[in-house]
Amino acid sequence: MKAIIFLISLFIGICVMAQNNTTHQSTKVSVSISGTDSDYSYLAKFDEEKTSTIQTLVQKEMGKPQTTTSTKTIWEGKGYYISLSSGRILIEGDKKKLTKSFLTQLENLGDKISNALESPKPPKVPKTP
Repeated sequence: MKAIIFLISLFIGICVMAQNNTTHQSTKVSVSISGTDSDYSYLAKFDEEKTSTIQTLVQKEMGKPQTTTSTKTIWEGKGYYISLSSGRILIEGDKKKLTKSFLTQLENLGDKISNALESPKPPKVPKTP
């Protein structure tokens, strides 16, 4: 009886190990959205490799940046500020200075960025022999 239990345990252990031998890239994403009666803020931290994707997305929505340095790209105007650096984006809006439609545009931009940063689906677990 002990031998049967041992063989079953061994077989289950081998099956579990076979299933755990898959590889996939992990994506680390942190998003924080906050708002008060007077301010809107969106902060995302992500893998550095996605920075160019996010920059393209922001440029499509906001146009050419006002400032570009070796470490930071900035879009700013009356009532808003967007700062993009490697692996990090900050969007701030002053609700008292922005129109409702422009505030909605900033909020939608945050949603689009979050969607672009969505983690890839992990690969399927291989079937056991």
